[in-house]
Amino acid sequence: MSDRPWERLPELRLPIALMDGGPALNEAVDMPPNSALTLARVEPTGDFLAWRWRDTGQLGFYPASSIKWMTAGLLAVFLDGLGIPDTAALRTGDDPPVVIRDAVLSMLIHSSNDTFNTLQEAVGFEETMAVVRAVGCERFVMRRNFGPDRRSHSREVTLTAPGREPVVVPARLDTDMPLSSDDRPPPMGNPEANFATTDDFVRMAAWTLMGPPRDASAFDLMPIGLAGPHPRDTASGFNDLALAALESGAFTVLSKPGWWPPEGVNVDVAYAYDHGRDRHYFASIYVEDTVEERARKTMRQAARDAMAAVRDAP
Repeated sequence: MSDRPWERLPELRLPIALMDGGPALNEAVDMPPNSALTLARVEPTGDFLAWRWRDTGQLGFYPASSIKWMTAGLLAVFLDGLGIPDTAALRTGDDPPVVIRDAVLSMLIHSSNDTFNTLQEAVGFEETMAVVRAVGCERFVMRRNFGPDRRSHSREVTLTAPGREPVVVPARLDTDMPLSSDDRPPPMGNPEANFATTDDFVRMAAWTLMGPPRDASAFDLMPIGLAGPHPRDTASGFNDLALAALESGAFTVLSKPGWWPPEGVNVDVAYAYDHGRDRHYFASIYVEDTVEERARKTMRQAARDAMAAVRDAP
């Protein structure tokens, strides 16, 4: 990719505070009830100005596959801490080994649950929650992987790179995460489900592009995977806006969608660079709709309308 605007993002300060960017997007964006949208602009100072639809930055939902963006960033930091390249093989427990580079791209581009389970187990659940809280996500909870055993522990992890001794990370115990609470109701009524808000996703996406992951050797796998050919409805919405204004190539977008058919969970997290105005944005949209194509159309239109409403804000 010739243009890499995320490399020009300012240095991150933790925890990430999302300051009020102005009026809510109630009149500008039309989505079904129980949907959510957060669109945040990154200032040159590193501050974040945020706009929301119906104040829904705190609405909790099942994060589906969009959570895989966060795991890719955590893995990059994990590998750098051990001095392991992304060409190494990774093995968890008695599972067959995987080449890390292939696994990350499979997770991001093809949204493979199997490779997500492997890589998230390597990163660790308690370790994930420590980063999430440091970033400023007070309500996010990662309780388990996507496997049938709903694992929240990590088996022994072995990393093998040519010409060096294997690195072994000992097994780690289950993470004791609260199943539900008054301010963190179980998504879809499932007390074992992971839990996120659009504010959480904006913060974690910013951490992966502005924080420690971007200095890691495996970082370049992220833009490759996040610009992949998977359905990218938020990106399409931003591009629709650019086409309507006759602006060619106005946005560079990285994104990771998520879709969970049984309960109509549709979510997308994105980074967008506005070339015409030299501005960086992070966005997350959640649309609750059991019809996938309708939900994707709604998400695309919501992205376009939200950006149109804030693009010229001072």
